[in-house]
Amino acid sequence: MRILNSDDVSFVRGLLSAYSPSGRERAACTYLKGKMSRWGFERVWLDSIGNVLAEKGEGGPTILLCGHIDTVTGKERVKLEGDRIFGRGAVDAKGPLAAMALAARDYDGAGKLIFCAAVGEESDSRGVRRLASMPRAADAAIFGEPTGLRAAAIAHRGSMSLRLKISSAGGHSASPWGYVNAVEEGFSLVDRIRGRLCCGRDKFSTPSIAITQMKGGGPGNRIPDRSSMLLDVRFPPTWSVKGMFDSMKEAIGVAPGDYGYSMEVLEGTEPYAADKDSVVVRCLREAVNDALDARLMLVKKTGSGDMGLIGKGWGIPVITYGPCDPRLSHTSGEYLEIKELSAAIEIYRLTCEKISRSPPFI
Repeated sequence: MRILNSDDVSFVRGLLSAYSPSGRERAACTYLKGKMSRWGFERVWLDSIGNVLAEKGEGGPTILLCGHIDTVTGKERVKLEGDRIFGRGAVDAKGPLAAMALAARDYDGAGKLIFCAAVGEESDSRGVRRLASMPRAADAAIFGEPTGLRAAAIAHRGSMSLRLKISSAGGHSASPWGYVNAVEEGFSLVDRIRGRLCCGRDKFSTPSIAITQMKGGGPGNRIPDRSSMLLDVRFPPTWSVKGMFDSMKEAIGVAPGDYGYSMEVLEGTEPYAADKDSVVVRCLREAVNDALDARLMLVKKTGSGDMGLIGKGWGIPVITYGPCDPRLSHTSGEYLEIKELSAAIEIYRLTCEKISRSPPFI
């Protein structure tokens, strides 16, 4: 298995050091583009929305390696401790992205390779939405997200960012029984939705709702007359964004006369399930077995992802795979193990080689 040298480790640390929360990816994109421009790709460029793209090779098939360069907010000190590199995005998902970039650099197999470091995945997925809106440019795709080296995601839930607003007449806090409290009623409406739609035992197949922001209240002696909640809603492929929204409205029902509510979808990503018997899945299985002498486990992500945008938009086989423990995503303790990074580079490269030599591409 390939051993990372000091330059490779320095590259990863540099990528992590370029703070890049969604909407502020330019410094990281400029850094990555500069590095890849010196790695022998035929073409490296930034597209109109800010994605970093690189190409090498010619002929068929064309394989897309796609990860995202943006992270959630919250700076974390980049440091190397033993075999571990710590920093914001080390897990989600600059670690997998760095492995893809290094694998693309080392790839010398048949066909054409396209690398994409997409912007905006943690917000509106604008980077991959832009890519998916273009004419089909690849025959197969691998998406870099933390799954662990022995697992790959073949499905992800849909997501919806939703604003729920409550309004009432308010009142005096000395008589709380006589008035509708807009803050309390917001929580009650969420509980009502959960009671109707979020009761299943299987986490992937059951919708979930997380309250990520709450605004409301005022002077200490007044019952709140307005509140606003930001909800993160996740749902399986049995729903669409519209279907989930309609089901939530139905669960709440019509508000009585003493208060009113409104719901607005801010962003939405459709759920997706890939073909578990596709050429991409088969080749990744073989690569993991060759590199690790292990069997690949196929999982369904309770989170969302960009895989479905390309899978549906271009009608090509896709899978999501990458190093790191997904449970560390978005935490203050994100880290990437150098040994795991080395293995991921080899597995990405082997998978691309196997795809290029597989029916229906030969």
